Amino acid sequence: MQSPTSKGEKFLYAQLRSMLDDPDSMPDDAWAQLLARDNNISNAEVTMHVALPSSAAAEDSLLHAIEKLAEALSSSDAFAHFYREFGWASPYEYFSALGESQVMVVDIDHNDSDDRLAIILLACQAASANSARLIDTPDSRCYVYLDARTYETKSGLTMWRTLQLAARLNQALASHGASVQPIFSDSNSILQLISAYLKVPADTAELDAKVSGTSDLLQDSPKNMQGCLMSGVPATVWLLGGLCLKQAADIEHCIAKGIRFTLFEQAQPAWQSIQVTASWQAPEPLQPSWTFPPLGLEDAEHGYGAEPSNVRSSEGTYPETIATYMRLQQIAASSASFTYVCPALSRSNAFLPVPPGMPMLKVSGRPLNVIPGKEYEVKKAIDAPRTQRAFSGLLKAACSTNESTIYAELCIDSTDDAGGKRPELAAVDKYGTFMADAILVCLAARPRAHMKLKKMTRRLAFVRIPGSGECTLQCKKGTE
Repeated sequence: MQSPTSKGEKFLYAQLRSMLDDPDSMPDDAWAQLLARDNNISNAEVTMHVALPSSAAAEDSLLHAIEKLAEALSSSDAFAHFYREFGWASPYEYFSALGESQVMVVDIDHNDSDDRLAIILLACQAASANSARLIDTPDSRCYVYLDARTYETKSGLTMWRTLQLAARLNQALASHGASVQPIFSDSNSILQLISAYLKVPADTAELDAKVSGTSDLLQDSPKNMQGCLMSGVPATVWLLGGLCLKQAADIEHCIAKGIRFTLFEQAQPAWQSIQVTASWQAPEPLQPSWTFPPLGLEDAEHGYGAEPSNVRSSEGTYPETIATYMRLQQIAASSASFTYVCPALSRSNAFLPVPPGMPMLKVSGRPLNVIPGKEYEVKKAIDAPRTQRAFSGLLKAACSTNESTIYAELCIDSTDDAGGKRPELAAVDKYGTFMADAILVCLAARPRAHMKLKKMTRRLAFVRIPGSGECTLQCKKGTE
């Protein structure tokens, strides 16, 4: 099969378009006309709570968390206080807001290296809060689930890294009443996939020989979210990577059971599908007008693949992946038990789309790039000396107290388990990771009153671009 020769071919002449609007407002004329056309494949309108932190605030939140985690790993008193560094007044406030079970949709080391620190931070935060409850309630437990099903049929590396991280965190945090568990659909299939990747016999004892505890974790791993979450209580989902249909279906099923969800999404909530030339320094640049269909090839090129990569990432085709994402939006829009939160950051300073003629929303660029490994190399940061000290301090503390667990995880670089280079992480090797997932946890795993959220209406439309020759897009509702 020939490689696509244009962005249009790559994305099958389809675009996911978006905008943010005032709550309960009617669509503007341009959006209404887009929805009225036959080119509209699917659309959704969902209430979101959006924060627009500055780059400096985002960096400070991450560095503060890393600095305090280093202290927490070095002192039991500091560990018990760690969750309070995010603004929580008590463990009861923490678990009432986030729930005793939190699910992280992850793709560890699939094409970036930032999931790991996000998971470590959240697991230690939850364990810290639970340790404070153990004084009064010795049998208190909390759970962090790593849902890796988006890539569970193809990526042995991602499955192994998920299982390994969960096992090591359990060793480090079990005394605090915290449990970290992977979610896999079928443990036997995962064993075959991991064993092929590690080049060992398909025997769980071989996994335990590499990292203790992985065998039991794999055999006992839940198959879905439905058995992990309790009816009538709050639960949190962290959307750190691409979504699969099974995960969306689980959320829908759990809502029907009476579970109240808060979903935190790392990807920015909207993106420009047209060229915007306004200066970011301008006080209130207005959203340019636009028409649909686009006025020619050059105009159309701006809209292909404009959405964040997490939105279009999965094992499925582009239309299948977008159909799953749109299903999640429709589930969120139809349920009063679903709170959607997005602390928005972008790759670089940009504008979020709004109705034409209205002042655009400024979204700040992610402030830093870091190359993980036994020594963290800071490629970019607002405060590079502090960033270097923070990561070095974390590695030193983890090495002193958790060498075989948290430290071993923090030292993982962009190579595979045999030490080979991975072409898919060449950009991380060269430029570093944005630490986007870790920043999300640091910004969002705190009381909502601290986040400066603004309630907005998010509009999405998956549309076919007309005039694309013989190419037609077949987009149907996916099946498991």
